[in-house]
Amino acid sequence: MKTSAFLACLLLVAACVPSSDSTTPAAQSDSVSVQAGGPDVRMLRLDHVIDLTHPFDESTVYWPTEDGFDLQHGDAGYTEGGYYYAANRFAAAEHGGTHIDAPIHFYEGKHTVDEVPLARLIGDGALVDVREESASDPDYLITVEDLQSWELEHGQRFDDRIVLLWTGFGGRWPDRASYMGTARTGADAVAELHFPGLDPDAARWLVENRSIKAIGIDTPSIDFGQSTTFDSHVTLFESDIPAFENVANLGRLPSSFVVVALPMKIGGGSGAPLRIVAIAREDQAHSATQARAEDGAEARAGTDALSSRRPVATYSIVARDPETGEMGVAVQSHWFSVGSIVSWAEAGVGAVATQSFVEPAYGPLGLELMRLGRSAPEALRALVSTDSDEAVRQVAMIDAGGQVAAHTGSRAIYAAGHYIGDQYSVQANLMEKPTVWEAMARAYETSRGDLAERMLAAMEAAEVEGGDIRGRQSAALLIVGPENSGKPWVDRRFDLRIDDHPDPIGELRRLVQLQRAYNELRDGDDWWTRGEVDRAMQSYSRALEIVPDEATNGEAPFWVGITLAATGRVDEAIPYLQRAYALDPRWADLVPRLPAAELLPSGALADELVKQMRPVP
Repeated sequence: MKTSAFLACLLLVAACVPSSDSTTPAAQSDSVSVQAGGPDVRMLRLDHVIDLTHPFDESTVYWPTEDGFDLQHGDAGYTEGGYYYAANRFAAAEHGGTHIDAPIHFYEGKHTVDEVPLARLIGDGALVDVREESASDPDYLITVEDLQSWELEHGQRFDDRIVLLWTGFGGRWPDRASYMGTARTGADAVAELHFPGLDPDAARWLVENRSIKAIGIDTPSIDFGQSTTFDSHVTLFESDIPAFENVANLGRLPSSFVVVALPMKIGGGSGAPLRIVAIAREDQAHSATQARAEDGAEARAGTDALSSRRPVATYSIVARDPETGEMGVAVQSHWFSVGSIVSWAEAGVGAVATQSFVEPAYGPLGLELMRLGRSAPEALRALVSTDSDEAVRQVAMIDAGGQVAAHTGSRAIYAAGHYIGDQYSVQANLMEKPTVWEAMARAYETSRGDLAERMLAAMEAAEVEGGDIRGRQSAALLIVGPENSGKPWVDRRFDLRIDDHPDPIGELRRLVQLQRAYNELRDGDDWWTRGEVDRAMQSYSRALEIVPDEATNGEAPFWVGITLAATGRVDEAIPYLQRAYALDPRWADLVPRLPAAELLPSGALADELVKQMRPVP
């Protein structure tokens, strides 16, 4: 049945497009070559057909005001004649699941479903990737600039193409709450819809400046969820441009493909269920795959595109401390500023490391899915399933409950692999030895101390095993607390990056120690503002024990001294202030400025402190 359906698609394509040459007989090959004057349909292969349709079943997403898909099972079984027979009935709204919006849906007198020309339903595809923008803004409006960027990047126009808008929301299907913004149904739920859509200005730009065949999106509507006037629909449909909604699997599309979108031919219908597929061209599919595997493709403009084609060879760890609930990511690579693209974490939600041929969107999208209630394994599975380049990715995730998932693509550069332990995962690619990740796991499990210390131990073990075959350059550590306060700057316990250094792990360890001291200083300040002076002094004392005075250029002892002096303990304050002055005399210049900031009670006290700080001639 699959072969017959595929050949039927090919015959339909051939029937719709003028051909000057004869086609290769299907019986002689598993591919069909069509030289066409319309869509350039060349060497369409059975093994390069991608189904872009969500199944219709009890989980299919419909608009909140519509009932879901209803399959009514009839009799099924063997008949008296000895053959098996089954027949069911179904009931469904026109607009639900993967479907077409016919222009009459929002514009009187325009095409109904059965009137939409087949030539508009078959054509070269263009995939516009707006996942990063949509991940940070569920109400994102796809702009004219987004569309123009695709044309500049590909050196082609949208004319005579079917434009597909890839927001990444297809990975949330069929979870109504995360896909639509609400799990509620009924008229009142419409106001709660949140998902990206096409900016009406962008719709007008397409109509006025380009001649597209159709447009599709992996959300419930071409207009964004909060739209109340559906201007993009109206603009497109006035020009008889149909729209495909709830399109699936856009992440599996190759760089060049033909779209075949065949709706149920409902006479007079305003919409209909849609079976939509993409067929890759043999030459384009093979060249794109080879380019990614050999790293020979010309990089697209922008740092994210470059990262996807150059391997961010990396070893990393994601972990959760079962006692404190803290979660984090640590990473090292011979790649500049690795922490800016690999490390992602949010308090009370989870942590993500995305590396190898990096797709940074795994970070914000993974956190968003976990924030919406998906476990780390569910979130990673959803994102990998929609990524056409999953074979070159390496990703690990951990959620606030300690569930872990990791993925090492089949084309990650040797030596590559991962190991999942109890509430942690270590992963590496392009390593000198295939023993790196196991050594990291042993070090993490056997080391003592807080989460930062154990993660550093894992990183240092990787270096002992040889680490990145290309050497060392940058490292990062990001650790967040167990609960989300809504203040990320408070929730981040450690947020350290070494962007370029001959010994990034050694430098990272130095900064971790310094951060511990400053954490204690910050805690001391908090206690002081609350009037808990003794507790403040305990925190300050711990800070002074962690690092020598030289590490802070005297800042730590200076503020301990000021705290003591401000609370009347001047004699105790003087030795600390003298320690600061010995490292930098300018600390004495700062003291007279403090009374105006209400950090000292009087100018007279400030003058006395300055006098005591300076050595007697």
